[in-house]
Amino acid sequence: MKYRSTLIYLILALLLVAFYLYETREEEKKKRAEEETQALFAVKPDDVTSLVLKSGDQEIRVEKKKGVWEILHPLHSAVDSFALTRLLNRLTGLQSLRVIAESPKDLSEFGLQKPEVTMTFRAGDQDHALYIGYISPIEKGYYAAKAGDGKVYFIAGDDKRALDRPLLELRDKKLFTLKTDSVRRVIIARKAERWVLDKKDGRWLFEGQEDLKIDPEKVEVFVRPILWAEAQTFETEEATDLKPYGLDHPLTRVSLSDGERTEEISYGLDASPDRVFAMVKGKPQMVTVRKRLLNDLPQTKEDLAEKEKKEETKQ
Repeated sequence: MKYRSTLIYLILALLLVAFYLYETREEEKKKRAEEETQALFAVKPDDVTSLVLKSGDQEIRVEKKKGVWEILHPLHSAVDSFALTRLLNRLTGLQSLRVIAESPKDLSEFGLQKPEVTMTFRAGDQDHALYIGYISPIEKGYYAAKAGDGKVYFIAGDDKRALDRPLLELRDKKLFTLKTDSVRRVIIARKAERWVLDKKDGRWLFEGQEDLKIDPEKVEVFVRPILWAEAQTFETEEATDLKPYGLDHPLTRVSLSDGERTEEISYGLDASPDRVFAMVKGKPQMVTVRKRLLNDLPQTKEDLAEKEKKEETKQ
């Protein structure tokens, strides 16, 4: 009996030791995995104050001044805050899938002698740099390095694509600043006609035909997309000859006002099957916008009218 008890205790002790060794090995594996996949930069997005993105022939320089981001090169422009925030979050949270080489002798074999993408940025009083080289011929990912490190890392392909963004995506593409619910006057001018809609006491009135009962939702349904519209492309930063774009004599002009500020867009020729050339008054850029902005405008006065409600007869 005593022998059996001793044997049981021995087996339990061995099991405990085995369990301890297993847990220890698992912790070490977990720790190594965490070290390999840790963020490459110990920086928070809000700490970044400047960024230079070089990709091929493209170089974009953005800087935060008094809390506001601006594009300084290759042109001066406001930024698309959502796109830039997404980029900075990806950059500062970038993790390596693993370390490829601790101290490689030749960076050129990884495409890091002349990187495909270079991102240099300042956070606090420190400068940082990320270099992205060749795509792996075996796995879906890219070789990468950071300044002052010496190691070659392996990052996900999705990370590389999320960081290597074009100028069009990062620049501010909004065309208007007015808010939908603040608009009090709408003018649609095309060919020989000019419609003027005024909002008074919560009702829209058609100038010269005040007895027309206008459906407010039908006004909002074309005003809202215009105010939310973004440039699809920037054809030229300063248009001087408007004739090739059909804007020397625009097909349609739409003017929106809140009583203090007025903003106006002019539509020209088709740029493609789904886009038209356009210009916003007071802005020098020639842009393209979605053609549906033009197509969704009311074509007849009846398109604005309330539907006649048929009285239900009781039987």
